[in-house]
Amino acid sequence: MQHLFTSMESEDFNTRKMAIDVVYTLASIHPIVLKSHKRELNDILNELRFDKIKPVREACIEALNAFKKIPELEVTEEEKQRELQKIEEKKQDKQKQNEIKKDIVKKAPRFIANGDQSNTVTVNGIPYPSNHTARDSRDHSLDQDRIL
Repeated sequence: MQHLFTSMESEDFNTRKMAIDVVYTLASIHPIVLKSHKRELNDILNELRFDKIKPVREACIEALNAFKKIPELEVTEEEKQRELQKIEEKKQDKQKQNEIKKDIVKKAPRFIANGDQSNTVTVNGIPYPSNHTARDSRDHSLDQDRIL
């Protein structure tokens, strides 16, 4: 958008006219894109309405007429409440997912032998020193189960 503002203030009238045409096209086809910049664009277009080049003035008037159709920036209280409720629901869902992940990790830790360091084992992403490999520890736990 900054490039568009700069182009509308250019000394070259063709550049100004093309920038105004882009604004007109956006206002006609997809006005929501310009919604957040409506005030700035409106100020610039009002200045260009009195340009010394007639095609620029005419394009500017067309763009201003298309601008009148863009919804206002005002957001109702009800829309704000809906947005806040959606954000809160997303937070709660994320917390639930994190709790489920923590429970899974506590119940079934993953042992991974580190190939680059022969004397460490990674348990749930945390490396620990070990005198034997992860495979040995699994075999050892199986032996204990057989004994019991």
